[in-house]
Amino acid sequence: SRCPKCYSNERSRLFKLWFDQNSDVFMGRRVLHFAPEKDVRRYIEPAAGEYVTADITPGRADVVLDIEHLDLPDESFDCIFCSHVLEHVDDRAALLELHRVLKSNGVLRLMTPVVYGWTKTYENLEVTSPEERQLHFGRWNHVRWYGADIRERIASSSAYSRALLSFGASSFAIRRRSISDAIASSQAPNCFSSRVIEPLPF
Repeated sequence: SRCPKCYSNERSRLFKLWFDQNSDVFMGRRVLHFAPEKDVRRYIEPAAGEYVTADITPGRADVVLDIEHLDLPDESFDCIFCSHVLEHVDDRAALLELHRVLKSNGVLRLMTPVVYGWTKTYENLEVTSPEERQLHFGRWNHVRWYGADIRERIASSSAYSRALLSFGASSFAIRRRSISDAIASSQAPNCFSSRVIEPLPF
């Protein structure tokens, strides 16, 4: 899965394919990048007007932040990039916090492992040890496998107006929408119904 020449992995190459046609998402904007990967950072940072990295582990980024409880002001970033983080955390809490710090009409870009052969996301709160999580979720520090319901899960747990799916696999760009609009539109699970998915323009 790693390139023998540049040593990039699949998700970095997926991002580069998307970035080549969508770099304007970051251009001149205030960007927050969680768990910053070097292969991705080298493209986002030069494009951004202001670039801030964040990680829960001290020393890995510019600031130490818990994605479930962000010590940041409301509507403080134009764009947030979050790659392979949601499968480690309480994603509903994280999505609400990411929405809170995203500016009106800002963009949240997500990448996460998805098994589209499964109808529903698999979670099991009784699976807690590293050994059990490795067996159930493929990594000792993962807490779920996302299934084909990931789009509805994102929409129903937060207030984003649309999720853009690339490659039918693991990459989403979501535009912010006001909490009040989301609540008014319906009862959570189906409130985004026909407005949720559009293909990315590759």
